[in-house]
Amino acid sequence: MKSLLSTTILAAGALLASCASSASKPTTFTEGMVAADLPASTSTASATPSIAATESAPSATTRAVEVSGPSPALSLDDDLDDVDVGQPGLNAGDWEIVLAGSGGNDNNFDVGSFALAGSVGHFLSDSSEIGVRQSVLFSDFGNSNWNGSTRLFYDYPLLPGSEVRPLIGANIGGVYGDTVKDTFAAAPEVGFKFFLSPDAFLLLLAEYQFYFDSTNNVNNGFDNGAFVYTLGIGVVK
Repeated sequence: MKSLLSTTILAAGALLASCASSASKPTTFTEGMVAADLPASTSTASATPSIAATESAPSATTRAVEVSGPSPALSLDDDLDDVDVGQPGLNAGDWEIVLAGSGGNDNNFDVGSFALAGSVGHFLSDSSEIGVRQSVLFSDFGNSNWNGSTRLFYDYPLLPGSEVRPLIGANIGGVYGDTVKDTFAAAPEVGFKFFLSPDAFLLLLAEYQFYFDSTNNVNNGFDNGAFVYTLGIGVVK
């Protein structure tokens, strides 16, 4: 009887030691574990945060894709380099059209006159332009009359790309009409083009016009010349 009691006490002590060892040993969770696989002493709620954290963590592949994508700032800067904002002035191959007009009458609007002028020019280079000018004058001072002139011109624009471009040049052609003798006309000229935008400008032009019938009286015609001024607006094509 005494030996049976001793054996029971030793067995109980071994069982208690085994339970204490199991309670102090940490429980290891794996990705495949479920609540049924956990020891009874472990709450399923305590395992949930570890599993949720594992599912929400971005993979290395996802991070690599995000890092390797193009930078929006760099792409915007690269695109701005390709934007053509436009430069004022005229360049080789460009065409220009200029229109101008003037008019006048007396205080009773009984008599008066008006004039229209225009030109078309083509740029052979940034500083070389050729073209043709046409002007028409109508007057009514008791009798209606028409006069006109057609001239070829060559201009040498200065300061390419500037918003204000001086020019020097010359023109030659002829005048004709009801109140003038048909004859040759020529003029040296200077002027300025004031660019309002890359494809629009104001033209201020001054000419010293003289007339001659032949080469024999060019000098005489030059001595009796007159200044003519033009203010017009032009566009670039």
